[in-house]
Amino acid sequence: MSAIRPGIALLMAACVISLFGFNAAADKIKPLNLDKMTEAAGVIFEGECISLRSGKDPATGLMTTWFTFRITQGIKGKLDDEYVLKQYGGTDGKTKVSTPSVRYSVGEKVVLFLYGTSRLGFSSAVGMQQGKFTINSIPESKTRYATNGMPAMLLYQDMESRPVTLDTKGLKTTGSAQLRSKRMELTQFLTEIKQIVKTQELKKKLKDQ
Repeated sequence: MSAIRPGIALLMAACVISLFGFNAAADKIKPLNLDKMTEAAGVIFEGECISLRSGKDPATGLMTTWFTFRITQGIKGKLDDEYVLKQYGGTDGKTKVSTPSVRYSVGEKVVLFLYGTSRLGFSSAVGMQQGKFTINSIPESKTRYATNGMPAMLLYQDMESRPVTLDTKGLKTTGSAQLRSKRMELTQFLTEIKQIVKTQELKKKLKDQ
């Protein structure tokens, strides 16, 4: 079998990105701060994954996985009580197609930043794993927080606002510990995202006038 020429390989990669929502080519290289992540997202919500199924997509014949989320609160984009994320890749029990897409499990609670839907109906998390914030609770204080695995110093890089982060006991951090923490206090974090969305929408409206 002959090797795929570089030009053809690049074209194939571009097609995958445009059709399936894998906007990872640039985002995987450079961490995205909260501003850029919010701007890139077509949909942002807090919710819980309540079901998933995998198989061939009737519309395209492609191996696909559908994740259904119950929306706790919508933050950006048109959202109903539930949202179905359609991702390329999965299995029908006989054939398996593996992709670099972010995975979700039933019962998992998240704050999710998703790209806009492609023309085939596919989407994915902004910046791959960066766009998925898992919601957890610290048993000792019952304080809830969201994390995508990035420390606050990267998530809030080049931003004026300061994050409210937590230590392992659920207490608010200060100083260098505040920037090193990967735990964003959930209520404040959601408020921050809503404010960013509002500011960006206002700037866009003024620009379009």
